[in-house]
Amino acid sequence: MTRRRSFIARCTALGLAMGAGPTVRAQERPVDEASTDPARDRSLPLRLRWPPGEGPCGLIVHSHGLGGSREGGDVLGRAWQQAGFAVLHLQHPGSDTEVFRRGLPALHAAASAEQLLARVRDMQFAVDEITRRVASRAAGWSRVRLDALGASGHSFGAATVQALAAQRFAAASLPHSKTCVSRPSSRSVRRPGRECR
Repeated sequence: MTRRRSFIARCTALGLAMGAGPTVRAQERPVDEASTDPARDRSLPLRLRWPPGEGPCGLIVHSHGLGGSREGGDVLGRAWQQAGFAVLHLQHPGSDTEVFRRGLPALHAAASAEQLLARVRDMQFAVDEITRRVASRAAGWSRVRLDALGASGHSFGAATVQALAAQRFAAASLPHSKTCVSRPSSRSVRRPGRECR
């Protein structure tokens, strides 16, 4: 038993001396905050990751799946961050972790066309907020390249990104809804409109 303890102690000391284990610089730690869309009086939890360095960077907005949160997509977010992208993880109230606490009816309601449209509006607000922060030259935001914005999503988040990009969804794919169509408007930033048949 003494040999095993001695061996573990030496390995631990060697690892510490060599700087083993992940070290995260302060700049690379995620920053959690919330931003409110005044048009909808909707507070959106956000998680922001800045890439290492000070140079210009693209930014990826990530949308979680049904029942997820801003913590979703952590592995992807860290990988994109290390690849030189800023990452904004967006949380969608109404289809986030809270639905699991309220039971099956809430989960069913969260997978609706109405929630999909709310999520698309969340993404639109996020792009508007990014643009506003870049224009105001808020701390760190001047490095974000508005010509290099991307969107990512997991599961219901992927459907959100598809709707943002004008994907049409059949009525059968969304419970208790009419057929909804996302269509881009003529504004410089693509803004899906809504047509239901």
